[in-house]
Amino acid sequence: MTKDQAAISSGRRWGQCLLLLFLWAVSVPLLGAFWVQFVWKEAPCPLCLLQRMCMILAGMGVIWILTAEGAINRTAGPLRWSQGFAMTVLAATLGLCISLRQMLLHIAPDDPGFGSPILGYHLYSWAFGIFVVILLCSGISLLMTQSLSQIDDASKRSRLTRISIWMFGLVILANAMVVGFNAASELLAAGATP
Repeated sequence: MTKDQAAISSGRRWGQCLLLLFLWAVSVPLLGAFWVQFVWKEAPCPLCLLQRMCMILAGMGVIWILTAEGAINRTAGPLRWSQGFAMTVLAATLGLCISLRQMLLHIAPDDPGFGSPILGYHLYSWAFGIFVVILLCSGISLLMTQSLSQIDDASKRSRLTRISIWMFGLVILANAMVVGFNAASELLAAGATP
């Protein structure tokens, strides 16, 4: 194996690991939000739901890369990688703005904030930090596009990749159901009052 082939093989492994790690890292806060909603019985506000949607959209950029047809090679790889992480950057920027808006709503000294704090911070403060980390990781990934973006077809079809994509799909479905249920309950509550 030549030095170039070894570097490409190493980049493929790191690129695949980075994408899967990114997908699981975005899923954890979404699952944590479900925990807060259903176990702690704290209903999310509309801004919280928007932040969840932005996290989902950030993960969809990675799904875009992972679901490319065939192997992502030297010519198609950088374009697909850049498009996926551009989607992630746009979603994270929107989520950052929404979480900042919610933080500024509760910035007054005597304001208790919305919901129970976790480790001293409210969920929207955590979301702000998560979106900053997503932006930093996306920027670094975009800087390293040439070396990380080549993923072979076998890696994309691996069991772990399929499990990760399906798990993220279930998170999306569960969030869609929560949003639909919240919208229906609000419509029923608004229709029931004179």
